[in-house]
Amino acid sequence: FDDNDFEFQEIEKKMHVSYHSAKALPMNEEDGIKVKDNSSESWDKFYKTNKSNFFKERNYLDREFPELSKEITNGKKTVALEIGCGTGSTALPLLTANPDLSFICCDLSQTAIDILKAHKWYNVERCQAFVHDISGQSLPSQIGNDSIDIVTLIFVLSAIPPERMAIALQEIHRVSVMSCN
Repeated sequence: FDDNDFEFQEIEKKMHVSYHSAKALPMNEEDGIKVKDNSSESWDKFYKTNKSNFFKERNYLDREFPELSKEITNGKKTVALEIGCGTGSTALPLLTANPDLSFICCDLSQTAIDILKAHKWYNVERCQAFVHDISGQSLPSQIGNDSIDIVTLIFVLSAIPPERMAIALQEIHRVSVMSCN
């Protein structure tokens, strides 16, 4: 990647402020339960406010993870599942960079999915996007066992409550092609 992909100093400042603000105002248990139970509404509100402007497109992923590049897939159709796809900042650049790649995308937020589907690079023949909560539901039966070559979960696992983590990981394992390459 190049230095233009990230704004490290700006992100570091925001993280510092966020950390110290959160530390100064701890959440009580009742509010914590409310946040867990209303997470899709919170993400909808976030995306209604920020649209697709908050997360930068991750144009570096095919370089950092060669498994996602067209040089590696080399004509072999490869299916990726992106959990927590948001507005497509991972899937869309990779679809553009690799014609052999297709994505199944899911996110908690209907607003994020609507923004993703409205993007000029979204192609229903190579990308299927839908609302889904991996921490509380099985993936749709249309996603068969051992049918997914690559799974991306950028910033997702840290957002899943520990007591729901097993459900999410079991579903990911169920649909993933288990390879010993």
